[in-house]
Amino acid sequence: MAEHREHAPFDPTTGDFVGGKAADREAASAPVAGGLTANGRRKELLILRHAKSSWEQPSLRDFDRPLSARGKAAAPLMGRYIKDMFDEPLDCVLVSSAQRTRQTWQRLGLEAAITRPPMFLDSLYLAAPATIAKALREYVWPKARRVLLIGHNPGLQAFCQAAADAWGGEQDQEARARLVQKFPTAAMARFSLTGAWQSLGPKPASDAPPAPGQLESLDLNLADLRLLSFDTPRALQTA
Repeated sequence: MAEHREHAPFDPTTGDFVGGKAADREAASAPVAGGLTANGRRKELLILRHAKSSWEQPSLRDFDRPLSARGKAAAPLMGRYIKDMFDEPLDCVLVSSAQRTRQTWQRLGLEAAITRPPMFLDSLYLAAPATIAKALREYVWPKARRVLLIGHNPGLQAFCQAAADAWGGEQDQEARARLVQKFPTAAMARFSLTGAWQSLGPKPASDAPPAPGQLESLDLNLADLRLLSFDTPRALQTA
């Protein structure tokens, strides 16, 4: 399946905004302690699984399945949550080009008042963790502070668990436990990033066995991601 991108707001050959300056890009991508960008704002990544999809039309390809009634209600709920979470808009939105992820974005983005045009990527359809990391490296420009990625399981859950396992400091262990147990539709994991977006790449394979409860090595450098929270539509409705 060929890669499909829409509304790319930057030049993918340089990582710049269209019309941006290389000097600005280099300054913005410089590592800053504490997960902050050069202007003092924390970088954050939101990983959201698509809302509940419908199986009422068995003749449809999996790629073309739309949202169910339950999914149509859950997506705007998560949109309102994102809107309440941040006082500034998202800088970058990456969405699988499948129908159910597109519809999740449409309902979530409208409710969250997100005006940034998304990039719809064929590569994020049923993407493995390595492909998710590659999309973040290649399509998120260094200046971005807040990034939303909408995709599918099992890749999203594996990526998020691997990131939580790789973090060496303190983080929300209760959130990690819930994430590992189940990553339901429309659930969202929120991470801070202490390095550059381009740091989310391959790493040398290790012969050391994983710690108990951790995944086998995915050969990905995700140690700069710290899990902040894990939220589901059900939890928000009962809060």
